[in-house]
Amino acid sequence: MRLFEIITLLHREITMRNESYTNIFDAAEKGTIEDVRYFIEKEEVDVNAIDTRCESKFTALHHAVSHNSVEMIDYLLSQGADPKMLTRYGWGLLHLAAQSNTVQVLEYLVVQGFDAQATTDSGMTALFTAACDNPDVEVLTFLVSLGLDPMAADQEGKTPVCFSAAFNSNSDVFDYLVALGGKCHSKNRGFECRHGKLECLKSP
Repeated sequence: MRLFEIITLLHREITMRNESYTNIFDAAEKGTIEDVRYFIEKEEVDVNAIDTRCESKFTALHHAVSHNSVEMIDYLLSQGADPKMLTRYGWGLLHLAAQSNTVQVLEYLVVQGFDAQATTDSGMTALFTAACDNPDVEVLTFLVSLGLDPMAADQEGKTPVCFSAAFNSNSDVFDYLVALGGKCHSKNRGFECRHGKLECLKSP
């Protein structure tokens, strides 16, 4: 390879980094597989490295799962990303996927053999994280179809309904869980409901 070609190639690689992403975590979250491949193959970055900027202790795989990219998830797993690594408080990949993604990512993870019944350190299943933040009722329907109990409580006695009432922007999620019989336990009667439908929080 001629010197000019080498310099051109190096310039292109440096420019790619300067114009796109400076670390594997941002690349996994927002970029393409080519961006991530650069860090793994050229920079020899550990695919299971922890993002020290993030208190949740995310890896590149956690970032990819949180941002709805089956292709990126598949690539990182093929490069040795550890699917069993948990974030802070014991959140696994399904918890992260349920929080903000579509059914497609959840279906992929289930097919890969991830335990749909897995709980966090505080006893929450993926249905809790979906109820809290995901406005897509289809995601909750899918999780319930896997056997996740909408009436289950975490270690503090809070149920998915409690989290949907307080945090989810889509009242349809709240209504869906209530229709399934979801209630808040008596100790959480004071849990605020952003949708103004407090009757579900008054169970004995």
